[in-house]
Amino acid sequence: MQLSAPSHWHKEVKTGYRRTTFVKCSTWITTNSVREVAVETAAFYPIDTLKTLLQVNANAGRKLDASAVVEGVSKSSGFTGLYGGVGWQLLGRLPALGVRFGVYELMTAFYADGRGDNYVTLSESFLAGLTAGAVESLVSTPFDFLKVRAQITSATTGEVKVQRETFNFKSLKAQVNSHSNFSDGAHWDRIRRSLSLLPSRKTDIVVELKRYPWLVTGSGQPPLVNDVGGLRGAVSLEGWNALWRGLRPGLYRDAMYGGFFFCGWQFLDDLVTEARAYLMNPPPMSWDEVSPSSPWQLSITAGIAASFAATASHSFDSAKTRTQATVLPKYLTMERKLLNWKAPGSWFESIVGFNPYDRHVLRTGLGLRVLQQGVGTFALVLTYHTAVQVAKLKKW
Repeated sequence: MQLSAPSHWHKEVKTGYRRTTFVKCSTWITTNSVREVAVETAAFYPIDTLKTLLQVNANAGRKLDASAVVEGVSKSSGFTGLYGGVGWQLLGRLPALGVRFGVYELMTAFYADGRGDNYVTLSESFLAGLTAGAVESLVSTPFDFLKVRAQITSATTGEVKVQRETFNFKSLKAQVNSHSNFSDGAHWDRIRRSLSLLPSRKTDIVVELKRYPWLVTGSGQPPLVNDVGGLRGAVSLEGWNALWRGLRPGLYRDAMYGGFFFCGWQFLDDLVTEARAYLMNPPPMSWDEVSPSSPWQLSITAGIAASFAATASHSFDSAKTRTQATVLPKYLTMERKLLNWKAPGSWFESIVGFNPYDRHVLRTGLGLRVLQQGVGTFALVLTYHTAVQVAKLKKW
C-alpha cells in the first residue's frame, strides 16, 4: 500500500515555499534599491552642492556661475569639498523616498478602491502627490538643514550674503576659537564687572567669551556658519527647533514637486500607453490588455516629469536653502517673541516663508536643480524597474 501525505501538508509546504520566495525577493529588491539610491546620491551630489552655493551666494554683489563656484571650491578645499554633508543627504533621502512613494501608493489605492480597472485620474494623482510631498517634507527637513550647513562649511567660496548679512568664509577657520583684538585692559575690566552679578558656573567667564568672536565684538551680528559647527553646535546655539528651520517653504516645495511629478509622470505614461495601444491589432478593449511600459519608457517619462516638477518648485527650494543657511541664535529668537516681531513682506511671503530681500534671487541655480532631478530620477527609476524585472526572472 502506498502512503501519501495529507492534503493540508502539501498546502502548508506550498504556502511556506511562497512565503520564503516572497521574503527573498523583497529582501533582494530592497537591498538593490538602497544601493541604487546610494549610488545615485553620490553621483549627483556635487551638482546639489553647486546649486546650494549659488543660492547662498546670490546676494554677494557679483554674478556667479557654476564654473566660478567650482574654481572657488577647488582653491579653498579641493573637489572633495563638493561632498560635504553627503552622509546627511543619504540618511535623509532613504526614508524620504520611502515616505513619498509609500504615501502616494496608499492614496492612489484609496482612490481606485472599487474600480474595475484600478485607474486613477490625473487630478487624483496630483492630490496624492501633494499629500506625499507634504509628508516627505516633515521627514527630510532636519537632514536638509544639516546637509546645507555641512555643504557651506566644507565648500567655502569667499564672501557670502544671506538676507543682507555678510559672511566671509575665507577667514572662518582662523576665527574659530580665536581671541579678539581687544587688549586685556579697561575694556575687559568693564565686561568682568558687568557680568560679575550674573550666576555662572565658569570661574572666569571672560575666557569663555573670547572663544566666541561674535559675542566679543558687540556688533549684534549672528555668528558665521563655520563658527557654529555641526549638529551639536547648531542645537547648542540655536536650539532643537533649528532642525526644522525652513519647514514652511520646504513643505510647499515638496508638496508642489510631488504633485507635478506624479501627475506629469502619469500623463506622459498614459500617452506612451495610448501610442502602444494604437499600434496593436486588434485594438485592446481595456488598459489591462495593453502591455506594460518598459523600464526605459518609465525612466524617460519620469525624468521629464521630475525636470518639470523641479522647475515649478524651485523658488521654494531657494527660499528654504537660504533660510537654513542663516544662523539664528536662541537669544534672538527669544527677543523676537518678546517684542512680537513680525517678518517683513507681504501676506503671501509670510505664509510661504519667503524673505522679501530674496525676491530677485529665487530662480538662482534653476538649471542645476533641473539637471540633478531629471537625470537622477531617470537613473533611479531605470535601475529600480530593471531590478524588479530581474527579480521576476530570477530563480530563487
